Amino acid sequence: WTCNQANDGVVKGKIYRFRYKAVNAKGSSLYSEESYIAVGAAPAAPTNLQLKESSKSAIKVSWDAVTGGDLAVKGYLLYVDDGNNGPFTLKYDGSNRQDILEYTVGGLVEGRAYRFKVNAVNYNGNSVDSSIETFYSCG
Repeated sequence: WTCNQANDGVVKGKIYRFRYKAVNAKGSSLYSEESYIAVGAAPAAPTNLQLKESSKSAIKVSWDAVTGGDLAVKGYLLYVDDGNNGPFTLKYDGSNRQDILEYTVGGLVEGRAYRFKVNAVNYNGNSVDSSIETFYSCG
């Protein structure tokens, strides 16, 4: 569940902690485990996905940090295809590392064109994907 509307004193951009219990004619249940809700939208897509370095078997890319928005970005997810226009697979899960803005993908085949995309993560989910960029592994 994602909350994007602030009502009754709830402030956009804040994360709230709560617990609840059921009450009926026979009494009350125990309190639930704590839950959290963040008021705000998922982050904007990262921009400026670019090639930093390329070798025969690895490509290093970087992207710009996502700023602004209702909630702070928690991190980034980097996806790469197989160099043959196949499906994208997650190559870097930095969902809790907002300070990491570059990554080296290894195990590549020289001369192939690899497609890259990245998205940002905050408490309420993932951004849409960045633009897809194509880089070649070459040495």
